[in-house]
Amino acid sequence: MAALLHAWRASERPVIIFATIPRSRASHYRPRQPGNEFKPEAQPLPGETVIAKRTNSAFIGTDLEARLRAARQSVLVIAGVITNNSVEATVRMAGNLGFNTFLVEDGCFTFARKDFAGRLRPAAEVHAMSLANLDGEYCMVTRTADVLAALGTGRQAPSGGIAWQLLECLLDTGGYATPRRTIHFGADISGMTPGKNGAARFFGAGGFVRAVRSGLQTRWSR
Repeated sequence: MAALLHAWRASERPVIIFATIPRSRASHYRPRQPGNEFKPEAQPLPGETVIAKRTNSAFIGTDLEARLRAARQSVLVIAGVITNNSVEATVRMAGNLGFNTFLVEDGCFTFARKDFAGRLRPAAEVHAMSLANLDGEYCMVTRTADVLAALGTGRQAPSGGIAWQLLECLLDTGGYATPRRTIHFGADISGMTPGKNGAARFFGAGGFVRAVRSGLQTRWSR
């Protein structure tokens, strides 16, 4: 997460950080408790937006959506804790509201949890299932290396998916694949891989948008 934040700030793109202010007095996240303090690597910088939230979703009871709409921000890159709780709730709403949402899977974590049948599931399994619930339906799951590649600051090769190419294109075009069209990711992306020619189709507000990769450039058409 530290590398992700550093690169994002270096690109001079906006950062919004959320502080959880729970209603329950028993919560470890309540104010003036160790669980409520920002981790050093996620400490807000002067001038960055910090929004207090009281529910799982960062959109409920806050002005997040209004801020994003006013700033014409349509691309969201999300990281945080915990994957299957606040992160999942926020990503679901972001996708439903029409934002182009990318979830950085290695910028999130969670804890072991018992399933409904009482079987203890390890944290890695809970994390993976939460990602599976979200990917392709509400967001595109990506990795830190992909985001750094999209920002042009990565030293590591992208993970092998196409998320970094799509994110790069959206960042370069202000969040729109074609003028005034917002993409909702969630269709067939199997034909497009980094470094190879290929195509992918995505269902957008105005129909299907086709991304065609040729050489080092990605062009968008309808």
